Amino acid sequence: MATISDSSPEPSAESVPSVLPELKPRRRAYLDGLNGYEPVDTWGLQDGADPAKRQRAWVAQRARYGFDSRATWSLDTAMLELAYERLRMFRDLAPAVISLEFHKFEWNGFPIDQGQALDLLIGFAEDALDSEMDESLSSKAADSFWSLWALVHRVMWW
Repeated sequence: MATISDSSPEPSAESVPSVLPELKPRRRAYLDGLNGYEPVDTWGLQDGADPAKRQRAWVAQRARYGFDSRATWSLDTAMLELAYERLRMFRDLAPAVISLEFHKFEWNGFPIDQGQALDLLIGFAEDALDSEMDESLSSKAADSFWSLWALVHRVMWW
C-alpha cells in the first residue's frame, strides 16, 4: 500500500490555531458557472457539526495533502469536478496549440474527432453535476462521461 511519507510530521487538528481564518473554498471558475452547483469543497460548512473542530481538521489536511477529506465524501463527484474543470480549460486553450480535428474515434457507432469528444465530455459532466437533474439521468451522464473518457484520454495532451 502506498503511503505519503516525508520527514515532516503530519499536522493534526489540534496543532492548528483555535482562531482560524475563514475556511473559504477555492475559486472554481468553471464550476461557479454551473447554475446553482455547490462544489464538493464547500460541503460540510453549514451542516450543524462543530465547525471550528472540523475546520481545524480540514486546514491541517489541506496543509498536508493539498485538499481535505470532503473531496473523499463523494469521490465520484469530486473526480467529475476535477475532470470537468480541466477539460473546460483544455477546450479553451488547446485550439491555439493543436488541431482538435486530427484524432478520430468511433463513439456509439458515429465518427467523432477530439474536439467533438471534448464537447461531449463537457456536456456529460455538466449533466452529471446538475443537481436538478433526475438522479438516474445524472448517473447515465456520468457513465457516458467515463466511457467516452476511457476511449479518448490518451490524446488529451498538448
